[in-house]
Amino acid sequence: MWVEMQRAGVTADWQDPHLAAYASGAALRTLTSGLSSAAGQGIVIKGTIGVNPQVDSASAARVLVTDCVDDTHWLNYVAATGKLQNSAPGGRHLTQAVVTDSGGRWTVSQLAVRQAGTC
Repeated sequence: MWVEMQRAGVTADWQDPHLAAYASGAALRTLTSGLSSAAGQGIVIKGTIGVNPQVDSASAARVLVTDCVDDTHWLNYVAATGKLQNSAPGGRHLTQAVVTDSGGRWTVSQLAVRQAGTC
């Protein structure tokens, strides 16, 4: 999911159909609303997102995952000029996700990304 989000960020394409292959429901809305907001502000997001997910619990239809998502190198750029939006770096965000099985297809259905510095 994060690889696809990273790819969509390069153009702030909030309608990227590939996002739905990895996220659904509230999680998909979280991702697309963030990209839509960036696009509306004339911002694109470039760089890399660091992840190291850990499974907290799992059942036949649900997996709870915790991560410390690092967006230190995934930064906002002004689309029209290609310049950094500001000098504020990203950070490390406590992130919790629920991955659910819906008809044999596993997607992140709930996603909570806390503010930078929470892990």
